[in-house]
Amino acid sequence: MRIIAVHIYGYGKLTDRTFNFKEGFNLVLGKNESGKSTLMSFIKAMLYGHKKNEREKDGFIPEVKKYKPWNSDKYGGYLILETDEKKILRVERDFNGKTLSVYNEYGEEITNEFSFSKENEMIGQDLLGMDYECFINSSFMCQDKNLLYAEDKEHIAQKLMNIKESGEEQISVGKAVKKLKEGITLLGNERTKGRKYNILSAQIREEEIKLTNMQKENKKCMEYLAEAEEIKKELEELENEEKLCKKSETFNRVNENIEEYERYNSEKEQLKKKLSDTDIDAYEKRRKEFDTVAEQYKDAEKIYERLSEKEKRNNAKRTAFAILAILIIATGAVLAITTDILLLLCASAAIPFIVLFLIMRKKNKELIIQAEKLENMIKTKNELAQIEIVLGNDKSFNELIKRYTGLQEDILRKEDVLDYSALLEKADFHNPQGKEPKWNYEECLTLIREKRERLAVVKAQLKEYMNSDEQTASQEERIELLKEQMKAVEEKQKALQYAIDGIEQASKQIREEIIPKMNRKMSEYLKMITAGNHDNLSTGSTMDLNTEHNKTIRSVYNFSDGTLRQMYLAFRLAAAKVFSSECVTPVFMDETLVYYDEERKRSTFDFLYELSRHNQILFFATDMEESLLEGKDITVIQLNN
Repeated sequence: MRIIAVHIYGYGKLTDRTFNFKEGFNLVLGKNESGKSTLMSFIKAMLYGHKKNEREKDGFIPEVKKYKPWNSDKYGGYLILETDEKKILRVERDFNGKTLSVYNEYGEEITNEFSFSKENEMIGQDLLGMDYECFINSSFMCQDKNLLYAEDKEHIAQKLMNIKESGEEQISVGKAVKKLKEGITLLGNERTKGRKYNILSAQIREEEIKLTNMQKENKKCMEYLAEAEEIKKELEELENEEKLCKKSETFNRVNENIEEYERYNSEKEQLKKKLSDTDIDAYEKRRKEFDTVAEQYKDAEKIYERLSEKEKRNNAKRTAFAILAILIIATGAVLAITTDILLLLCASAAIPFIVLFLIMRKKNKELIIQAEKLENMIKTKNELAQIEIVLGNDKSFNELIKRYTGLQEDILRKEDVLDYSALLEKADFHNPQGKEPKWNYEECLTLIREKRERLAVVKAQLKEYMNSDEQTASQEERIELLKEQMKAVEEKQKALQYAIDGIEQASKQIREEIIPKMNRKMSEYLKMITAGNHDNLSTGSTMDLNTEHNKTIRSVYNFSDGTLRQMYLAFRLAAAKVFSSECVTPVFMDETLVYYDEERKRSTFDFLYELSRHNQILFFATDMEESLLEGKDITVIQLNN
């Protein structure tokens, strides 16, 4: 079987991603935390599903929970496979609904054609000829899992790395460490220093402290977020209060201006009542006529006084003349008793006085006529003067009216309205309807400024401390990666211990049938892996791994860690070959060569390349030396963040 394509709807940090693979050697390159382990886990889960009834234990998160999508509601995807019979299959899973569907190349569902798919949804058991335990301990090689450990007895015929029946699903770290303390301390334990175990423990503690700090900061951010929301509500209330203050102040100001406008109006009405009804045209005509006549009689009052004096003197003279004439006539009348001539003489004497009297009377009439003219002129002058006083008052009143009108216009301009009606409408529009602001306008502005300053501080704190969900999840993934490495160390400790102790009760079937086949295949692979430095590897009834070196049989644990890893790699690949029987099984490897020196790395890589001519290989690594790739037809897939 080979994998043609992988499409992920959502799985861990990977969302809506498609990966295409070819026959032979496929090299998947990606930095740490780019999703290499996630992609490997997805392929494994698509073939065998997630472990059922797996619980959180010893700090490990069940895979079904661990790989919940970060950014998608869809949890699953599909594989496009080519079977050994050259049939194209589409295997699709929904991990939310826990469903498995298999389709042929025509889109027809054929799930029920696979026996193990119907029973436990392990399509991999049908396609690869091995169950889950065999798969993960042979052709599926996670980082740091080249060394193997035992499972239960019922898998011993298919899984040669299970060297002893444990009776437990997982072997405790304490038991493994206790069994390793007699001789296997290479990987380290709680009492050692500077070993891989201790380094990983320190890294896990450090990363967990970082995660705890991030969680504390996120908690603090939640408090800041709550405070920010509260401040926003308070700001909204204060801004409404500010509007009410403006409205109230505007209403009061407009009302004051209305009162002032109406006071000016009242003053204008009072002044209008004081205005006279003088006919200005008649006044101007009369004044013109008066001025024409007055030119002839300048200083009419003085002339009138002189005429009055003259008239008085004439009247006095006329009276005197009349009296003298009467006295003369009376005297003549008395004297006429004695003689008539005396009467005549007296009458003659009275005639001049009578003539003077008449002359004076005439002159007096002329003076009276002239005086009456002057008196009429003076009267007219006085009347015109009175009219001018009235007109002067009218002018003052009109000026005041004009001034009041100007002040009213100033009020309208200040309130930006056209007329008094608009001023009343403005007052009505800004009427607070009985609502009274809690603060005055200046106090309100001060509170708003203080709240905005505090909000700015809170936002700055949020910017400083806020960690996104993705950052927190990434930190958790780093911790999980370290825990996986720690678990791998622990599993290697178990595997080494069980490899050293061997299987006390070996089955006859393994000794007689499978072991010889395994020994031949292991030796063949080991020779290629070590470039001929080691050409035999065998196991026996105790399931210990041994090799002949310098004509001496030695345990694999007598060799260096690098050689030991190469031997276990040969062991696993040979086991995969035996387990899968007639099936061609893809080989999945994650950083398998990370602990190899350059020589071992090259010989092992060359061997894997040769192996890829028969088995599809998906090799996951952070990077790969260009020298190893030269001259090889290798499909390189870059797995970017």
